[in-house]
Amino acid sequence: MAESRQYRRSFLRHLHYTIVVPHKLEPYNAMKLENQEYREQNPVREANNRAFSTAVISLLNTLSCWEASAKIALVIEVRGRQKTLEPGTKEHAGLEKWQTVFDGEQWVVHPYTARFPDDEPSLPKVVCIDQLLFDHMGTYQGVWNASRAALQIAEHHTDTSQGIWAASALQIAERCVALERLQLYDQEWVRPDHLSYMRERRQAMASALTKMPPTLRVFQCIGNTEEHWADVLPALNLLPDNKIDALSSSLRNMSLNLKELDLSEVTVELDFLFPLDDAGAPTTDALSLHWPYLETVTLGSVPLYLPSGKWLLDYDRSDWLSDDEENPDPNSSGIENFDTPWLRYGWSVHRNIMDVEQFHRLFISLGFAAQRMPSLKTMTFALECGRPAQFRFTTGRGSSEKPTLTFESTVGYKPDERVADAWGFCLDDMEVEDDGPEELDHYILATVTLPRFPLQME
Repeated sequence: MAESRQYRRSFLRHLHYTIVVPHKLEPYNAMKLENQEYREQNPVREANNRAFSTAVISLLNTLSCWEASAKIALVIEVRGRQKTLEPGTKEHAGLEKWQTVFDGEQWVVHPYTARFPDDEPSLPKVVCIDQLLFDHMGTYQGVWNASRAALQIAEHHTDTSQGIWAASALQIAERCVALERLQLYDQEWVRPDHLSYMRERRQAMASALTKMPPTLRVFQCIGNTEEHWADVLPALNLLPDNKIDALSSSLRNMSLNLKELDLSEVTVELDFLFPLDDAGAPTTDALSLHWPYLETVTLGSVPLYLPSGKWLLDYDRSDWLSDDEENPDPNSSGIENFDTPWLRYGWSVHRNIMDVEQFHRLFISLGFAAQRMPSLKTMTFALECGRPAQFRFTTGRGSSEKPTLTFESTVGYKPDERVADAWGFCLDDMEVEDDGPEELDHYILATVTLPRFPLQME
């Protein structure tokens, strides 16, 4: 009988595990009642979390008996059974919009995602899972790219999806001790005035990333939108009280064992891979970094702001203001600007004035990091809105092509001497196509062929 079960297991390669929790809590569908106490630790959320925890433990207990040779690709998602309101709340439409209420932190309920009731759940170790994907909000469709065609997943309906708290997803990954590939689809929109919730989510994710199994070689993450109501307002300061972005450092430390790092819509420090000091020089700690396996680095749809709340691109206010209009207060939380034309008419500005020093720091950091990646094949960077700033480095391995660097922007960016030094080329050898400034844009394409790769530090 045992041999028969083991034989049947050998046919299983992909497992899609849907956890059904008792309550469906729609995001931004309810607000707190004025005369009743509301607690996030309430029976509705607790029941969902218990059901989630029980289902995960049951699955891992079963799979913990399977051999490492099984090599299973596992997809986990959570769905709610019945639409429910939490105690002390009432249904209210349109709470995702700033016009609904001004003080969302006080009156609007935070979104719900399934998590473990205990901060440190007792989960069994599993050796048969080598690929793990978390499908947040049922948004994932198509191919799970293990080899461009490893796993086909049918399109989901999003009406019952609940999502998984990122830190809880990573706690599951931690117990998959032979895990090689992890895909985390963590897209969860949060009202900007729920800033404390965003900070908590980032800190919890940063802590959990430090415990990933050393076997992990591929990490792909689509992150969260962490932006203000409008792009005319100050960006959100996502840092905790100590002003240290733990998520950036956790991603860097985890990347040291990876073959592939793919981040999309993740807000991090631009020098997160290779930290620089205020002058753009390597920090002492950075000089010890080394990525022996890393072949691909993809930084896509990078937000236009830093975790500190600093915009990477500014705009010319004179192009958007008439004489009788005022700028939004750059130091405000945004509430003071709610009754101004900037938000009332939903204006969007064209951010085309680059903070050049920030991008110099980015490419200096990537250059120094590349010098410590002997297996590197490609490295790419692109802002969320595309062509304002794109970058690509390819070593040409496996072909007759030589290592090349490409810097493309519509905001007039060209590398400086420090960037050239970090990558090991001479500025005079760079070919520049400069279309000159137009009314709003200034297109520049700069390319250079490197003399060798791997790069070598003197």
